[in-house]
Amino acid sequence: MHHSQGAANCVVVLPKTQSGPLPVVIFLHGSGGSVVGSGNDLRCISEMGIAAVGMDYCQTNGARFEEEFTALLGYVRRQPWADPNRIDWLGYSLGAERQLSYALQHPQRAPALLRVVLMHTLNTNASLIEVGI
Repeated sequence: MHHSQGAANCVVVLPKTQSGPLPVVIFLHGSGGSVVGSGNDLRCISEMGIAAVGMDYCQTNGARFEEEFTALLGYVRRQPWADPNRIDWLGYSLGAERQLSYALQHPQRAPALLRVVLMHTLNTNASLIEVGI
């Protein structure tokens, strides 16, 4: 996948038993993570009959992230395996923060429901928050 600043590393995992167009989940890992390290999460999503998309993104520059995420959304919407009306976002920690920020700045591009996984700073319990945009 390419955008105005070069190429972004993304991975698509498609279900073995389903054919397109499929619902899509765009999954973003947390701080210090990578798309390669998200392989099990992406596989689990695809086993539910959903196309799973992960991307390595700039973790230090919000403007750069916006360019990368905009390019990723455009790429996914153009794919024959993707149903552009059934794209959901799932983010973990920093990935969730970046997606929520993007959704608030670009509500016309946001999904109807954004699933956000946040880590509490003082314990290891994760919370799932669903945000209607």
